[in-house]
Amino acid sequence: IVFLCLVQSVWAQSTQLHGRAMGSSPYYDFSSSGTTTKNNGPECAFDGDENTYYAASRQSMGWVGLDLGTPHVITKIGVLPRKNASGTMMMGVLEGANDPSFMDAIPLYMIQEEPIGGFMTYYNIQVSRGVRYVRFVGPAAKHCSVAELAFYGYAGAGDDSRFYQVTGLPTVSIHVKDD
Repeated sequence: IVFLCLVQSVWAQSTQLHGRAMGSSPYYDFSSSGTTTKNNGPECAFDGDENTYYAASRQSMGWVGLDLGTPHVITKIGVLPRKNASGTMMMGVLEGANDPSFMDAIPLYMIQEEPIGGFMTYYNIQVSRGVRYVRFVGPAAKHCSVAELAFYGYAGAGDDSRFYQVTGLPTVSIHVKDD
């Protein structure tokens, strides 16, 4: 019963988080099949409008996320795919970091099945470390594109007692500087 009360207490503290939108640029415009700096920017993934979307111009390692301002423990993440897009989110990674370069990023969740278009899909996050920066990194050989992202959690540094595991095997996360 104590554990249940503790879990309910943590979830009660969890709220949708807001911050400064950021992402890879330039952006991509699917209607003209070209790059743009005016449309489809990072703010589109956080505007509450499923008809707008963020899209990175590069086809691998494009990303979109938030600077939360201070560390937060992430408890849940919602993703809504771009309309009329299939296979654009599967194998994408949701990450958190405390360095704006994401060189210290830790995986929060890897999307292993394509979310259903037109519906927000939510993932419960089991990572206990607090992070200031959160992002969705699109899968390889795809433009990172997403209609909406929503991060939930509570303020705090957390601890290192739980990390995301894709399998039962030890996980190694390697980051290289993005040029």
